[in-house]
Amino acid sequence: SVPVFSTALWSGKHSVKIVCAGDQNVLSAGTGIAFSAFQYVSSVWEEVPSSESGIAYTRDDWQLFGNSYASDVEGASFEYSFTGGGVKWLGSKDVNCGIAKVYIDDTLVDTVDTYATETLASTVLYETADLFPGNHTIKVEVSGDKNPVSSGTTLISLGLQQLQPKWTWVSPSDPLMWYSSSVSAWNTQSPSEYKATVAGAYFECTLECASIAWMGSKWGGRGQADVYLDGAYEATVDLNENLGDLQQL
Repeated sequence: SVPVFSTALWSGKHSVKIVCAGDQNVLSAGTGIAFSAFQYVSSVWEEVPSSESGIAYTRDDWQLFGNSYASDVEGASFEYSFTGGGVKWLGSKDVNCGIAKVYIDDTLVDTVDTYATETLASTVLYETADLFPGNHTIKVEVSGDKNPVSSGTTLISLGLQQLQPKWTWVSPSDPLMWYSSSVSAWNTQSPSEYKATVAGAYFECTLECASIAWMGSKWGGRGQADVYLDGAYEATVDLNENLGDLQQL
């Protein structure tokens, strides 16, 4: 099988529906379409503990306490470079904690007050999931400032989480798949590929994803399919082998 259609989407829940158009290229011997799988990208949060070697601390300014690093030295910082679309900073809040400066790619994006009236041993202090997928650097700095009722300016860091892409396959037999009644396995030798030969017959699935690809096959006996995303028509795909392997929005 090959990717016969793919598209990028806003991250979230999306439905994709592949409908047999009942039409064909003049060079094709039939109108059938084939489905082998959907391949989609979702995002998962990956732990980066405070002891991760990739986290660069201004080392003399930070003290290690168990699984956390703490500092009250103004200007003390740590930074971490990652590839992805988001990042979280995890840490503690307490009565003696101060205000942090958070930078993404050398731009100040937030100041975070980590004071609390009672100890919060582990919490998300900063989070963004809106970064353009690619290479980024987060930097957290002790500002030396504090909430007026705080007894100190300490920052306590427990590490980070980075938002990473995850590729997943949805096979024809997956419970997430829906079919019209006229859809069936292509043949006994290829039970992992389903066919639709009647106009209006369809394959459908709803997924949490940021991109999706329809995996199928092309050859001279295949026809055309209409692709719908979130209920709206997006494209017509011709599965005749002479037209190449991928049509992409």
